[in-house]
Amino acid sequence: MKKTHILLVSVVFLLSLCFLTEAVAEWGYIVKEDAFGAYTKEGITKLINIIMAKDSEALSKLAAERQIFMVKKGTKVFIEERFFGEGFVRVRSQGQTTSFWLLGMDLEPEEDRSEVTQDEPNKKTNSD
Repeated sequence: MKKTHILLVSVVFLLSLCFLTEAVAEWGYIVKEDAFGAYTKEGITKLINIIMAKDSEALSKLAAERQIFMVKKGTKVFIEERFFGEGFVRVRSQGQTTSFWLLGMDLEPEEDRSEVTQDEPNKKTNSD
């Protein structure tokens, strides 16, 4: 019985390390659509709960109290930390030093635009 408890505690501990939080350093993400952000983990949790409850009055109060703010579509971000269990990430905008929280589903990988050339004219080769 004692060995079973130790094994169970060990498995839970290892799973929490692997799945609940992961410190990362990832570049190359952009915000897909205008989205709400929060400066604290508690703020993003509160935001999620209010959105789930469809409480627009409380959402307005959060914005008025500056607990949440709007992040514009196309904002380039650096992911600093992921919380897989909750589905949100701590990010930092390009050129900024302050981190904030977003829902992970609000982000998408940025394409490598250095290899993609749009509207490139057709090149003609001379065959003399």
